[in-house]
Amino acid sequence: MTVTLPRPARPALDALLDRLAGERGPLAPALAAFERGIGAVALHETIPAARPALLAALFRARRRPTLVLLPTPDAAERAYADLLCYLGESRAADLFLHRGREAAFGSIESPAERSARITLLAALDAGTPLLVLTSVAGMRSYVMPRTVLRDLRSELRVGEEPGWEATIRRLHRLGYERTDIVGAVGQYAVRGGILDLYAATAESPTRVEFFGDTIESIRSFGIESQRSVAPLEALEVLPWGEIPRDEIYRSNVAERIGGDGPRERAVRAFLERGEELPDAWIPFAYDRPETLFEYLPDDALLTLVEPATLGAIESALDEERVRARSTLLADAAAEELDVRDEFVDDALLAEIEAPHPRLDALHAACERLQSLVLPGAIEGEAPAWLPKIDASIVVETRPSEHYNRQMTLFLEAIRESLARRESIVILTSGIARVGEIFSAAGIEVLPMARALAEGGICIEHGSIDGGFTLPDERLRILGDREIFGAPPKRVKLRAVKEGVPVTLADLKVGDFVVHAVHGIGQYVGLRSETLFGVTQDFLDLHYAGSDRMMVPVTQMHQVTKYAAGDGATPRLSKMGGVEWARTKARVGSQLAAIADGLVELYAEREMSRGFSFAPDSAWQSELEEAFPYDLTPDQATAVSAVKGDMERERPMDRVVCGDVGYGKTEVALRAAFKAVSDKKQVAILVPTTLLAAQHYRTFSTRFAAYPLRVEELSRFKTKAEQRVVLAALAEGKVDIVIGTHRLLQKDVVFADLGLIVVDEEQRFGVMHKERLKELKTSVDVLTLSATPIPRTLHMSLMGVRDLSLIQTAPKNRMSIKTVVLPGGDAVVTRAISAELDRGGQVYYLHNRVESIHAVANALQQLVPRARIAIGHGQMTEGELEPIMQKFIDGETDVLVATTIIENGIDIPNVNTMIVADADRFGLAQLYQLRGRVGRSNHQAYCYLLYQGHKVLTEDAKARLEAIREFTHLGSGLQIAMRDLEIRGAGNLVGAAQSGFIASVGFDTYCQLLADAIAARRGTSATMEERQEAVIDVKVSAFVPDDYVPQVSQKIAIYQQLARARSESDVEEIAAGVRDRFGPLPRPLETLVEITKLRSIALAKRVSRVVVDERKLTLGVGTGFALAPEGIPKLQSLTRNRFRFAEGKILVDLPPAQEGPSERRWMPLLRGILEAL
Repeated sequence: MTVTLPRPARPALDALLDRLAGERGPLAPALAAFERGIGAVALHETIPAARPALLAALFRARRRPTLVLLPTPDAAERAYADLLCYLGESRAADLFLHRGREAAFGSIESPAERSARITLLAALDAGTPLLVLTSVAGMRSYVMPRTVLRDLRSELRVGEEPGWEATIRRLHRLGYERTDIVGAVGQYAVRGGILDLYAATAESPTRVEFFGDTIESIRSFGIESQRSVAPLEALEVLPWGEIPRDEIYRSNVAERIGGDGPRERAVRAFLERGEELPDAWIPFAYDRPETLFEYLPDDALLTLVEPATLGAIESALDEERVRARSTLLADAAAEELDVRDEFVDDALLAEIEAPHPRLDALHAACERLQSLVLPGAIEGEAPAWLPKIDASIVVETRPSEHYNRQMTLFLEAIRESLARRESIVILTSGIARVGEIFSAAGIEVLPMARALAEGGICIEHGSIDGGFTLPDERLRILGDREIFGAPPKRVKLRAVKEGVPVTLADLKVGDFVVHAVHGIGQYVGLRSETLFGVTQDFLDLHYAGSDRMMVPVTQMHQVTKYAAGDGATPRLSKMGGVEWARTKARVGSQLAAIADGLVELYAEREMSRGFSFAPDSAWQSELEEAFPYDLTPDQATAVSAVKGDMERERPMDRVVCGDVGYGKTEVALRAAFKAVSDKKQVAILVPTTLLAAQHYRTFSTRFAAYPLRVEELSRFKTKAEQRVVLAALAEGKVDIVIGTHRLLQKDVVFADLGLIVVDEEQRFGVMHKERLKELKTSVDVLTLSATPIPRTLHMSLMGVRDLSLIQTAPKNRMSIKTVVLPGGDAVVTRAISAELDRGGQVYYLHNRVESIHAVANALQQLVPRARIAIGHGQMTEGELEPIMQKFIDGETDVLVATTIIENGIDIPNVNTMIVADADRFGLAQLYQLRGRVGRSNHQAYCYLLYQGHKVLTEDAKARLEAIREFTHLGSGLQIAMRDLEIRGAGNLVGAAQSGFIASVGFDTYCQLLADAIAARRGTSATMEERQEAVIDVKVSAFVPDDYVPQVSQKIAIYQQLARARSESDVEEIAAGVRDRFGPLPRPLETLVEITKLRSIALAKRVSRVVVDERKLTLGVGTGFALAPEGIPKLQSLTRNRFRFAEGKILVDLPPAQEGPSERRWMPLLRGILEAL
């Protein structure tokens, strides 16, 4: 089996940068001018593709803070990616992309963005040499004054005495958010003498342990595990909010935002609540707010790219702001909004008109700092704020020629360049492939230093937006775009400092639960009861007929949360278990038939023979190394499993399940490349023409550097074009063909088909599935499914379906910021304009076909510059496809659509979604819809709008609240994922399962299905035979309130212990609790020991242990057998005080002694269980 290796770090291109900035290099005159103290230098004739290399060389030569102002956010991001390539990943910390505060609503800025801004301000204030890129939109927001930042900067250090209470008060003042569990940067949590804090500039959260007022230890910990990772000596604490929670600043805001309109009333209500002031209000809070320019030290370099364009962009943003303001005022006048509604507050407060920095501020900055101006090709009259140019230098750069995989032309041009003694640097993600091309052509490849000094060609790892030529230097830079027509691999711009703690409890008051014996009940709370001097926590469950049951937390493993999809409300069971047993039997008999089919199919496949693929080639390794992101653990496991299947002789039939955007396509890409490396053809089958076009672009781009032919077969091709593709396919000239069900027609003939990849098989019709079955008999098949399935079902199906689950989100995936608002024109205008300002596109979801055209016309009036298209489910495929294609190609800005986009395609440029009448949708549907955005480097936004004058039902309001929780990946997400998993279960087992699932709950359904499969294969005990071990004891075993005050966290600890299957599992959980909360109190130590005893009992097939004052009673389950050597051990341990009864072992306890009773029986019980 092949192993996926980690991606190597990209090296810096130091030799190239030194050549550009050397004594005889093109930048030498500019560097000399700056050394002489000249104020402003203009570099003429620099094309956009050459600028990142020149800026990287200047920065490397000077090592001083540099701020680069570019026209648009897109230009800044492209320059950032190229600079990262030239400077190398090891210097990524020197590079910053400052986006400013995006014009979004409320306090929904991404934690990573805010953290990056605070980190940048702190680094600039400290004089750290950084290369900072920003755009006109990015510089249009004020930042906190440097004096305030310095005043608020502090440090926590081991051994020092900052004071416990004083530290907590300070964090509140600095704007940190207090939570139960730290899940994102900017949060802190308090437990006993332990402070968890994710400081603004920290790489990871930290756990600070106090003894009184003294810091005893500081250690980093992981968000997901909540476990400590490494000790630290100190932690820098910078402000999280740019306006401290001080009364002086609140007074300033109240004074400067006067009036009595709805917005002003909202401000007053907001101030009275004492909430953190939004950073956008910095101009109101401070007498003299500052810009990024004031933070630059006196030795910094200010770089202005295309000044005329900068001015034009500013004017366009000003016009948009005026339009948005007039819309807002009309909105506010037309509607009497209730400012007591917190959703309304968000809308109104975000619209407070705050002044913003203008380019005029550059004039003062340029008088203080040296500046570099990079004029565009056409520059009109110089803006007033532009500095007087003291030195003009020409650095002639030209675009590189494009060869688009025409290797003869490419090699001819290379030979001509070499004849002229030119230096050629090739930056590619396919070093081995390019090296082979030159080797076959007899062209020598040199090390970079030698190629630059003597003339010659060198190849380095890299990905740039475009190549360029410096004719005077006889230097050419080429990238994959020039050679192969492949766009550059884009990088993630920064770490995402948030995650999902595994310690979140998923059981809340009012939830329905399933008890293993008594069936479906309703959880009404956690109760602490003391009986006969023994204290325990109990789950309070209500059943049919007002019956009530108290389940001790030591038996919590018998209780699971009920789920059945689409928010189904179940009928409560009668206590006693008789009715519940009948229900399970009825469902079990139905599942037996499904199990038969699955097992037979698997047996047939095990007997068939196919093609055994060779281990990975060098090209395969290179392709995988060129992937710009590290695989998630689940992705790596799936890739490894797929390759293992392909290298076996038995034909592969694997399903890869994973949420939208979790990286299933990457698994398919690697499988396809493995197949074509062995001279086999690959067919990729997709349900829609648009998806075919998307996959065609993806596969063509990734495989551009290799001699492979990728074709598309769909209705986008003319009949004549289809005939050409079909002929080439039959002759073996096409390696990979991507298409819709057109691929399943009889006229499609393959020369040597080796792999079929099926995307969303459940969306194909019955006839197509039958044809697919015929093809499946001897070739490898990989099926991709976007409806996830739970791990429980995955385990139970392991013996009958080859399944891979991708459940970990890609690293650095930003969570989608979700806002709930009353939908007025101002909200919509601002949301669309903000997205268009950063060069993005928008989905506007309106789920009523009869009024969709009127809505589109209204949007056109609100945002005249937007290019708007309409798409809905009543259109034919022929009508819808060209509309969608234009949107994909960026020819339209806003798509007004119905829920057809739910199963849509991946358009990374769409990063805002507006959902009208969001209160009408279910959680799972909204979750899937929302997944259509947030697929790129940009922060994505989802605006969930409801009608402002409408009184929301309690249910709708609760649903909107749950949806808003999605932002922090909370319980709302878990509900939605459950609904989707249930849908996935139905797809996999291929039957209408909803009735069965509703009657027993999803977890029990999965268990019954596992039992049916196990029974058919004769492999293991059924659910009834496999009764859990129960330990019934009268001891105080619980989590005390003064140790863990939050009920949700207590429930989480109980749930974790209930799921433990071994002593090592229990010890791991206990270590985690100890790490987070401090030393375990006695009652919790007892609970941990009881849980360990339960895990041993489980392994020994002991179904029940009852302990009273006089004896131990062990009930043994089916399959229990006592080994002959066990009896002498029992005799020795119990001093012969044991006997056997029907299905039981009875042990008399020794007489009571001093101390707690559990000290008498716990060691004895452990010894007995281990002896069995």
